[in-house]
Amino acid sequence: MGACPDTLNRLVLAATVTGLVLLAGLAVLYVATPPPGHVVRGCLWWTATPVDQVVPGDHGCIRGYFAEGGYLADSTDSDAQALRIDVPYGACRPTRGDPMVVRGEAVFQEGRTMILVDDCR
Repeated sequence: MGACPDTLNRLVLAATVTGLVLLAGLAVLYVATPPPGHVVRGCLWWTATPVDQVVPGDHGCIRGYFAEGGYLADSTDSDAQALRIDVPYGACRPTRGDPMVVRGEAVFQEGRTMILVDDCR
């Protein structure tokens, strides 16, 4: 005995709807994730710690937007919270507003929290 046509039609419809929902989710993820131009190997944008949640002693992947003067900010707004980054000479060359993920350690130095960058792109 075979499956009745109504059951088969429901299965096809359910599979199609599931596929479309997954495709829509991937599209949203693609749009919400910045281009990977400045994401260090071994890190992902959506799993890196946002720069506004970093405290001294944290280490690993940290994400934000490059701000003028050598800062990593939580957004591209001029009044965004930002931490100074100490990048090895020539390690990376971001421009203002570039989304980036660096690997480093947050330290309290010179009266402020800053990020000592071990690796960047």
